[in-house]
Amino acid sequence: MGACPTPTADMAPWYNVEISGGHVELTATTYLRGWYRIREAGGATDWREVADVDAYTEEERAAAWVTLGPDTFASPAAPVTALLATLDQVIDHPAYGRWKAESGQSTADVRVELREDGRVLVTGPDHRHPEDQDGAHLHSLELLFAYIAPLRDAVANLDTSTETPAARLDPPVTVTGDGSEESPFVLGLGGTEHRQEECGCECSLANGQPGRQTE
Repeated sequence: MGACPTPTADMAPWYNVEISGGHVELTATTYLRGWYRIREAGGATDWREVADVDAYTEEERAAAWVTLGPDTFASPAAPVTALLATLDQVIDHPAYGRWKAESGQSTADVRVELREDGRVLVTGPDHRHPEDQDGAHLHSLELLFAYIAPLRDAVANLDTSTETPAARLDPPVTVTGDGSEESPFVLGLGGTEHRQEECGCECSLANGQPGRQTE
């Protein structure tokens, strides 16, 4: 379990993160929202039951992570600025700063390419992910801190002049509650809600500083 900073305006509604001592889980928020929609409509109660790709909309599946191999994956088809903002949020988090201060070493073996479908193809980082729910499509992907800065630098150097702007989805992700026992954080996912007790994460305050955090 770790800290879940509130997604910034540039991240929403594509990404949110869960940050722990030496790694980060990057969630494809819109794709996750699709799962909650399917579940609440009675379509499934388990990730593995959603085998029919038609259960997700094209927009939701385009917003998923895609795993292509043990060290190759593609980002959601979202603006590159959204991915940059997500990586910046990790780098700016105190947990990442503590990792750096404790002689955390980055690896430079990260290569990226902007694909025609709007996804960023990433080669190099080992990554972990939950069991596949929709073929190779994933709602979250876990990376070690060692890959975050090199990935951020590589993405920042992409030529985005030919990028096809992705539609910004409405409504955006919202967080309500103050984090207390009486008013826990609730992540709004556009008509559905993600409650922290469902994933065990600990949301943080809107200023990006850690709230009730377990590492």
